[in-house]
Amino acid sequence: METARAGGTDTIVIENGLVLPDPGEGTLIEGGTVVIRDGRIAAVGDGRGGAGDDAPTGDGEPAGDGPPAGDATRIDASGCVVMPGLISCHAHCRPFRGLGDGLAMMDWHHSFVHRFSEKMTSEDAYWGAANTFLEMLRNGITTVQVMTSITVVEDSELAAARDSGIRARMIPHVASLPDIEATIARIEAERTAGGDGRVRTWLGFEVPEVMEPSTMRVVADAAERLGAGVHTHFAEYEPGDASRLADAGLLRQGTSLAHCVWLSDDDIAAFAASGTSVSHNPKSNSRYGNGVAPLRKLLDAGVVVGLGTDGPDSTFSCDVFEEARLAAFLARAVGRDPLALGADAALGLATGGGAAALGLEDEIGRLRPGMRADVIVVDLTSPSAAPVLTAGPHRNVAQVLLFGAVGKDVRDVVVDGRVVLRDRRFQTLDTDRAVAETASRAKRILAAM
Repeated sequence: METARAGGTDTIVIENGLVLPDPGEGTLIEGGTVVIRDGRIAAVGDGRGGAGDDAPTGDGEPAGDGPPAGDATRIDASGCVVMPGLISCHAHCRPFRGLGDGLAMMDWHHSFVHRFSEKMTSEDAYWGAANTFLEMLRNGITTVQVMTSITVVEDSELAAARDSGIRARMIPHVASLPDIEATIARIEAERTAGGDGRVRTWLGFEVPEVMEPSTMRVVADAAERLGAGVHTHFAEYEPGDASRLADAGLLRQGTSLAHCVWLSDDDIAAFAASGTSVSHNPKSNSRYGNGVAPLRKLLDAGVVVGLGTDGPDSTFSCDVFEEARLAAFLARAVGRDPLALGADAALGLATGGGAAALGLEDEIGRLRPGMRADVIVVDLTSPSAAPVLTAGPHRNVAQVLLFGAVGKDVRDVVVDGRVVLRDRRFQTLDTDRAVAETASRAKRILAAM
């Protein structure tokens, strides 16, 4: 397993781009420049050292230092959008995809997921995760919350996240009290070790229904003490019992719930009142025929919502642009309202919304001085993006991104101030090896099933 360098220390200047510093707000800086220094955003401006007419500067603060006069890594973003990295709030990383299409979710789980996971080794988990993280980075996903693939507390997928360069919050997929205690011990060890915080373990479990109430209370107490997030599936294919979470103290800020398709109005009100966030996974829920999460109701109630890709085994591809697009289409179709979710709002869910859902809104999700430097450059020079209009009432940059772009239009990716994808070439792991390892390990496991 390869070892990736920690957070970036070099100066990077991304220049001449169409900068969307906060996609949910609709701000656009033409010919913009983003300066990165020591792993953080140092400046966002118009290329002349100024903030530009639309540039965000925070609460009266300057937009940061201007472009450096000396040596720096320079990335020409002409014809491209420069924006915050995309965020997936829910994922798995098992090394298979495209199996069991047409099966209902639980039939698919019993036929594939459970049997596949039982036969996975630590090395299988590493390469499945490495391949998934490379796919995500290739598609502009710089942060992901992952429920691990095998039901033991071990380090393989954390190592894959570190090696790939992605920012990750890892949730051991466990349910018993001893395994929860092992997760807590690992979080404590990570806090003691320090480091840059790019990859961290958080708490969670598969579904509340499989957990003992006393064990869930241990999770809640540890999350409060350690400042760790909590993540689980909820109401994915049938209504869930939110009272189990509430009784355990887990309806709280810092808890994020994946799917949330079958919610009552009382559930939504409880989430809003408690600060519990939701990971909306429209592609996964659609593939299984589980239904459509009540996105507009959640947003109107004030619930914080981010987007999730689920895993390549569930959705067959991990592309947050696709998730944002489908979220907008489904919200409009269900509500019979073309204004149910606009392009800016959908892109906001993919960036700042995801950051807030993970409790990381002060660190990532926007391009503002002082924030962690997670930045993507999206190429809009292809026929599917033309024409890009930047001025006047017909400005269409957000619409082109949402309805015309796909992950593979991402050209450059910076995570924590480190360039991990440059001109569509990875700077971290060996992609060919990750693909080959994933294929050979999946074939071995399938043959043994």
